[in-house]
Amino acid sequence: MKYQFKYIVAFFLGMILFYSCEDVIELDLETTESRVVIESFLDAGTGEAKVYISKTNDFYDNSLPEMISGAEISIQDSESVSYGFIESSPGIYVVQGITADPGDSFSLTVETNGESYEANAIVPVPVSLDSISVFEFGGNPFGGDDDLALSAYWDDPEGMENFYRIRAFVDGEFQADNYTVVSDGFTGDGTENVVTVSGFEANTSVT
Repeated sequence: MKYQFKYIVAFFLGMILFYSCEDVIELDLETTESRVVIESFLDAGTGEAKVYISKTNDFYDNSLPEMISGAEISIQDSESVSYGFIESSPGIYVVQGITADPGDSFSLTVETNGESYEANAIVPVPVSLDSISVFEFGGNPFGGDDDLALSAYWDDPEGMENFYRIRAFVDGEFQADNYTVVSDGFTGDGTENVVTVSGFEANTSVT
């Protein structure tokens, strides 16, 4: 008992020392020149593409980024068919009616403030899930319900680099903090892929 008492006292003293060493450190960062940020998305299913153009903020600036208007944007496919964007709201540009099939390549050109930017992308080959399994594991160490885990299974197409994102929804709500991103370079090219997402309470409906 004497040994246990000393161990407990030492443990609490260690915890006190640990927390007493915590401090908030704020770096003295210099103000930097704003840079252009371009985000683009192409939905091959709907044929719609969007481009968001904004400027960066300083590290400690919590205001919303400044959106850039008046840019000239076009996207061209591998057959040299070009599509022009219209600005739907400040800094947001949209084009519809794009024909995009798996394997097609696209080139995006953005001209703003006298500068030109270009990016290229290839429409990925769609991969279907073979199955999904749900299982409970362990007991919640904090006394609640057991946790749920989801395992997704699919066959990775061989001979091409693929990236996957497994998203989970609890009672219809997307779990932004609980998803998994993998590549076939990690799981194996041309093999059956299995990815597990865990941390859901057993009394919820997870999809």
